[in-house]
Amino acid sequence: MSLARILIVEDEAITALELTRRLERWGFEVVGDVASGQSALEMAEELKPDLIIMDINLKGTMDGVDTAKAIGQIYDVPIIFLTAHNNENIIRKAQAVKPAHYIIKPYRENELKFAVESGIENHKVFMELKKNELSYRSMAKNIPGIVYRTYLDEEQHFEFLNDFLKDITGYSPGDVEKIDLAVLGSLIIKEDLDRLLSVINESIKTGLPYEVSYNIKDHEGNIKLMEEKGRPTLNSQKNVTSLEGVIFYSPKQF
Repeated sequence: MSLARILIVEDEAITALELTRRLERWGFEVVGDVASGQSALEMAEELKPDLIIMDINLKGTMDGVDTAKAIGQIYDVPIIFLTAHNNENIIRKAQAVKPAHYIIKPYRENELKFAVESGIENHKVFMELKKNELSYRSMAKNIPGIVYRTYLDEEQHFEFLNDFLKDITGYSPGDVEKIDLAVLGSLIIKEDLDRLLSVINESIKTGLPYEVSYNIKDHEGNIKLMEEKGRPTLNSQKNVTSLEGVIFYSPKQF
């Protein structure tokens, strides 16, 4: 099993040496330490480390936050800010680049060790999810139906994952008013809407897939029979967090 590779960006040589010794003692490989933002940018692009430990005060024209932002534009890597700065404005600026952790000096060994280990592991999980998401979206483009995802957060927002909405209904995503959990809400014939919502809500309660047919009125005023198939997605606590489904146009009539 290869060692996790870490780049240190620190303008104080003694601190950088201390970090190197501790990281190597914990079983990590330190691929380099640099003191300026420009050097960090070049090293990150060349070496592709698994994690970067970054001070905010650096030599040169870029501080640690600007450097992290620049690195993020070319390479997706978790960054831990390790700094003496506890000023609220600086912390807020640092949070904007979404660091893995923000640790104030002087730090505790176990605090830093946990930050490094969790930062690397969480990033691995994130990249796997990102890979799966890209694969899912690529597959969705080839499905001859309206593929959607509804997030069961406070806003219950949704997104279409392919371009078949306009092909089937004549409407663009921004033209469709979602009603409750009905993705095609404003297009659905009123008599069918309650039945659809009842089926979806039952699926959320049970965690089981759902299948339902209903009629919509398209942009030209035509009545079309739709067949919707979906399933709830659950998190590790077995709570439903979203709905994923596909809506097909069925030329047949009841």
